[in-house]
Amino acid sequence: MTTEYVETRMVPLDELTPYPGNARRGDRERLLESLEANGQYRSLIVREKPDGELVVLAGNNTMQALEHRGDTQARCEIITCDDATALRVNLVDNAVNDRATYDDEARARLIAELDGAVTGSGYTEDEADALLARYEEPEIVHVEEQTTAYNDDAEEREARKRTHGGEDSQTFASRGVRDIFLALPVAEADELGRLIMSLRGAWGALDQGAVLLRAARVARQVYVLEAEEPSLARVTEAAEAVYEAEAFDAG
Repeated sequence: MTTEYVETRMVPLDELTPYPGNARRGDRERLLESLEANGQYRSLIVREKPDGELVVLAGNNTMQALEHRGDTQARCEIITCDDATALRVNLVDNAVNDRATYDDEARARLIAELDGAVTGSGYTEDEADALLARYEEPEIVHVEEQTTAYNDDAEEREARKRTHGGEDSQTFASRGVRDIFLALPVAEADELGRLIMSLRGAWGALDQGAVLLRAARVARQVYVLEAEEPSLARVTEAAEAVYEAEAFDAG
């Protein structure tokens, strides 16, 4: 049996019965924030049983937030259906939301349109800032062209040599070294710094590049061993098998 729409009406909260055993636990704080900013923009889906009982199939957490806020009634879409259909409606309403994904760039554009007024959107200011930072266009800074060549003076060139290892100094390329630049939001860059310092406590005084490479190797082994549900010790052991100690010799 499918659902049959009956009507949409305002129903006193004390006449509504929560769905028995509803498994979804909502974020009451954000629901309350949304209700304050937007009102009840979506109806509760309520089954009217043959005996007249009104059972909330979808929107149980919204109903609780309305009660917590002091509301006395809710807008409800009333339907009729059998017990099996009622159970499926309750489950699928939660499942499809859990399994939904985002086009993060499109989401960032929508959040940008709020121009900072994120209250009631479901996002905190920190969450919105982090999303926007991922797609923020870099500021173009105009750099005036130099009118004189750098280090034209022979004395300056000699001084530069002395501060960079003298005649024996080598470029990164000649030493087989390459720069990799990582651009991260400030909070994430700070977190990465803390993680590197923490890993040095276990792995020794490696430079940052060495720590990141070793961490990437550990991460790769997690994927390789994922089907085996490995323990931390198992992952570490497997990562050590591909870890070349000499590549990280700080000396």
